[in-house]
Amino acid sequence: MPDGKDKFFLYFANNGSGIGVITADDPTFKTNVKDPLGHELISRSTPNSNVTWLFDPGVYYDPDTDTGIIAYGGGVPSGQAAQTKQGRIAKLGSDMISIEGTPIDPGTPYLFEDSSMIKIGNTWYYSFCHNWNVPNGTSVNGNSFGNADIGYMTSTNPLKDYKYQGVVFKNTGTQRIDNGGNNHHSVISFKNKLYVAYHSRQQAIRMTQANGYKFYNTKGELTNSADGNYRSTQINEATMSNGKITCSGDMKGCKQIETLNPYETVQAETMSNQSKNISISGQGNTTVKVKKGEWIKVSGVDLKNGVNSITVKGSSNGTAVQFRVGSATGTVLGYGVLDGNENTLAAVDTSITGTKDIYMVFSGDGEFDYWSFA
Repeated sequence: MPDGKDKFFLYFANNGSGIGVITADDPTFKTNVKDPLGHELISRSTPNSNVTWLFDPGVYYDPDTDTGIIAYGGGVPSGQAAQTKQGRIAKLGSDMISIEGTPIDPGTPYLFEDSSMIKIGNTWYYSFCHNWNVPNGTSVNGNSFGNADIGYMTSTNPLKDYKYQGVVFKNTGTQRIDNGGNNHHSVISFKNKLYVAYHSRQQAIRMTQANGYKFYNTKGELTNSADGNYRSTQINEATMSNGKITCSGDMKGCKQIETLNPYETVQAETMSNQSKNISISGQGNTTVKVKKGEWIKVSGVDLKNGVNSITVKGSSNGTAVQFRVGSATGTVLGYGVLDGNENTLAAVDTSITGTKDIYMVFSGDGEFDYWSFA
């Protein structure tokens, strides 16, 4: 930004009829949050933007060219399933809260909704969810796809000449992750790796089976739904080969790409696994709600300096936190007490080094804020 300070922008849909933006001084949007415009960034009066569903913004800022790009839109007008003409891509102004020029229609084949933008090397990747009207055997530019797959187009110029390149992520039903449905996603670059974040109904299916949940429609009628259309976020690593991006989904998640440093403050919500009765409280500066006998886990903790003491902060009526190695019943490294203050106790076992998985097991109910070793 011109003042040399970081600024964060959150772009959001206004019920399918417009796209707004708010700003803040931190990524959790707790500091100096502002509505810089007092109105929508993109509305139906924005040039070439009166699309059926004016929503689902996907934004990417390219620091190499100081260019911000936003993609948006969706909907399937009657008789226009193959070329809906409802997708748009526009250039953001240097202030990131204005539109420069006239938004373009990239010619998205069988568009439904859900835009994502990213630049990899010198190529812009625009991805989206296909609609539910794709005939069997459909292909564009030699690339086949099906109903509600996540497809993508590329260009070396973000505002013209997009070419369809195929499927990033097959529909979750096709992959047998869940019963299928439309999807929303983002293609993400992080520490020289590519990922696809998406949603599925697998968690809801498992909870329904385990708890015998029943679902009703808006008329109060019992349905046969196995998931209640409840969607949870998942993420998997993608692969890049000859400029093509592909990703397959599963319930395993992503491999850890670096060890965790326990000698700096670690927020309690940093975890790789958890037992059943664990939940997160608050936004931004969150805490973890814990129950007696429950646990949270962090993987790949680098104990290169060993553990001489443990510092914790949280609140409860005297709940203790056991720090164990390898499992919830493993060797005890030491303890912490959630008493409302930051406190430090000497470790019980100072001999353990190397890279370990650490389990935090709770003796009672409470809220856990953060921890660290020394």
